[in-house]
Amino acid sequence: AQSLLSAHHYSGNVRELRSILLRALFFRRRRLISEEDIRQVLATLQPPQPEGAVGELTDRAAQQIYQAIARGEVDFWRGVHTPFSDNRLSRDVVAALVELARRDGAATMPAIAERLRACNPRCDTPEERKVFFKFKNFLYKTVRINEE
Repeated sequence: AQSLLSAHHYSGNVRELRSILLRALFFRRRRLISEEDIRQVLATLQPPQPEGAVGELTDRAAQQIYQAIARGEVDFWRGVHTPFSDNRLSRDVVAALVELARRDGAATMPAIAERLRACNPRCDTPEERKVFFKFKNFLYKTVRINEE
């Protein structure tokens, strides 16, 4: 169980580890949390992946948006938030976009925010903190991105 937990990719936030352990506690079959208990919890955390043509379109759309953000043509708010809010972008595309940022080295939420040009989380002004909080809430609560 410990080796599975240590091998799991975390976003740098201890809430995910806590959530996994709590779920394992509730569903364990024995007195101790086993490897199988952790494996079952981790399996439930993986969002279903789009299949076939839908999956290819999702990946292609996410890649195009990610490249436009990288080139500075759009930022997160114009390229992701607004289209999602207008129902022109699916949750799966946003999740794939976050995954692209993670694969590109953005392991934490502040790094993802910078990579997607949402804000500068290192800036300590109240306005930038508010924008970063809005970014995190959008991903965690609206789109329901996992904290992986």
